[in-house]
Amino acid sequence: MPPILSDEERSAAIETRLDLLSRLLGRLDAAEQAAGRPPLQEDVALSYRGAASISRRKTTTADRRFPLTSLTKPVVARYVLELVGEGELTLEDRASRFLPAMKRPRANAITVRHLLSHTSGLPFVTDRDRDLRQSLAPATAFAKEAMTTPPLTAPGTQAIYSNAGFSILGAIVESVAGEPLATRVNQFLEEAGGCSQVGFGCPPESRVHVQLPAEQDGVGWHWNSDYWSDLAAPWGGLFGSATHAAAVLSRLWCTSARSLRIREAMRPAAGAKWGLGVRGVWTDHTASLGDLLSPTAFGHYGASGNLMWCEGDCVVVVLTDRPIVRQPRMLQQISNVVADLPDLFASTTVD
Repeated sequence: MPPILSDEERSAAIETRLDLLSRLLGRLDAAEQAAGRPPLQEDVALSYRGAASISRRKTTTADRRFPLTSLTKPVVARYVLELVGEGELTLEDRASRFLPAMKRPRANAITVRHLLSHTSGLPFVTDRDRDLRQSLAPATAFAKEAMTTPPLTAPGTQAIYSNAGFSILGAIVESVAGEPLATRVNQFLEEAGGCSQVGFGCPPESRVHVQLPAEQDGVGWHWNSDYWSDLAAPWGGLFGSATHAAAVLSRLWCTSARSLRIREAMRPAAGAKWGLGVRGVWTDHTASLGDLLSPTAFGHYGASGNLMWCEGDCVVVVLTDRPIVRQPRMLQQISNVVADLPDLFASTTVD
């Protein structure tokens, strides 16, 4: 149970934590520049029960949006659960119910739950993934290729992190909704958050340009490209700021009986690494959510340098312009500094 604090004590504790965060971000930035790299751009925010409670941000231009990369997956998963709650589909529905191309041996057994929990047996990406990117193919082409890719293992037997599986989820959403995934998800997020600052697609003048991993040097499909913004990839195509992303996710997970029920449905079961579109706390993973989180916390990371987690009624989002492969521990350091903020916000106050 959180400690009993007065409003003054709680405010002082939060300010102390934010001061530590500011100092850490300053040290990280100094280390990057000392190594000859550009100044660090970062955006850190916490939202408690849907309110944009705190934030620390430094970008080259105000009000710019980061590529959220795989932080997209929890958002798409949350929208799929919304469709479940509306009776449009169930988690045990087979993908082949919506996508006839999935009516093949082994693939026919893949369910919506398998796709959300990375247990479909499908690989991380299909054999033609890079070719499709090089040809600037639309998201539907990735889904079509995934539908005809044989599962590596029997569905439901092993967790294999799969962008390919989320491309199929995007196709299922479009089959159910009768509209492009981007249209439905953007509308869903705008209704939930009251703004259009998180969503698929981002004009060039509003984008934070992130540092690119070696595999994206000299290609036309990198995270800063118009192609990536227009692709609306179900596995990684959202853009947004930390403040708006944290507030929207907090409202979708922490503000009503329905949102709490959906949050519990998505949370990884005890001992499981994956829930529905979210992962548990793996301290032994190179992209750990942090060292000090509760075992009940869950979240996700994004390869472009992003992290989000939900604990209690708080959502924390950390966005940077440094890909994880270049700075694998930076995000964990930031997460560790703010790990106790959920307890401070939830602490019972006394007069």
